[in-house]
Amino acid sequence: MKTIFRVENKHGGGCYTSGHFDEDFEHNNSEHPSPFNDIGIERPVFREEICGFIDMKQVYNWFTQDELYIMEKDGYFLKEVEVEKITAIGQMQILAIKPKKDSIAEVLNW
Repeated sequence: MKTIFRVENKHGGGCYTSGHFDEDFEHNNSEHPSPFNDIGIERPVFREEICGFIDMKQVYNWFTQDELYIMEKDGYFLKEVEVEKITAIGQMQILAIKPKKDSIAEVLNW
């Protein structure tokens, strides 16, 4: 297992896929490129993959402290997340695969 950094809610949903941001903070511009436009990835995200960051340098190149604080107030936290495999490393972000849940109790956080 490897550890990456990711901003997500308590259910593991990312801040972009859950519609947290409005159009002023797109995940498709020069500061926040889509994985397809991130040098080193340059492809779409596959269904089993999540986006994240390889280190804190990538985190702070993407988010400001103020943005992270605002997201915390909205239920999105910067977390260290264990992944099965890092599948692509870009200049701005990475793609990875989370481990599968083994039981319904784990899925429901019991």
